[in-house]
Amino acid sequence: SEREKDAEKPKIEKVEKKEANVAVKKPEYTTNEKGERVFERGSTTISYLLKGRMHIYMPSPVYQCQGSGKVVLEILVNRNGYVVSAQINKAESQIAEECLMEVATRTALTSRFNEKADAPEKQPGRITYIFIAQ
Repeated sequence: SEREKDAEKPKIEKVEKKEANVAVKKPEYTTNEKGERVFERGSTTISYLLKGRMHIYMPSPVYQCQGSGKVVLEILVNRNGYVVSAQINKAESQIAEECLMEVATRTALTSRFNEKADAPEKQPGRITYIFIAQ
């Protein structure tokens, strides 16, 4: 019947295009007076300085340690953006907990920066973690 044929036809609805309500995304970091890029991730503040490079992956340290303080790491990054070395700068770090130093070092080694063909083979930089007591 005609009714059944009409029921089988797809219904066409008029759809009006609406302007998307786009929120302005704040940058993921701020820049401090030393020129370091600074993030706040949970109970840790992370900053880094690697001239001419941007982070691609900057994880937050996962830790179950007690205590708080600052761990400063001197890093070396290869041209592909991988952190190939991370050494604690004991003179600038303000922390006694071995656990937090290990977590900071392990996390720094998983960080990744953009590739840069004209960078030194091993470019020096720095990552700082400020741990807030949990």
